[in-house]
Amino acid sequence: MLAGMLTITHGAAQLLANQRAESGAPDHYGVRLFALGDQPGGETDLIIAFVPKAFPGDQVNEQQGLTTYVAPGLARDLDKATLDATPINGVPPHLFLKR
Repeated sequence: MLAGMLTITHGAAQLLANQRAESGAPDHYGVRLFALGDQPGGETDLIIAFVPKAFPGDQVNEQQGLTTYVAPGLARDLDKATLDATPINGVPPHLFLKR
């Protein structure tokens, strides 16, 4: 992993790979992270999509056997952040972002 990039944990990579398979997307598709506009209170929704290749300007990374594409406007905000997925109190894992 390059310095300053988003880190993907093993649990997050497994969950995303399972979701990709359930969606019917081919195994060679990567995971693209991008922001969907400003929401009330100054928050931004993080969108995750399975795509065949990077968009122009995307930060490309391979971790845990998963290729990720982070949109250029979001890469700086996710610098040194970690995308994780851990079951909590018996609830199936959900993705969450740690900064």
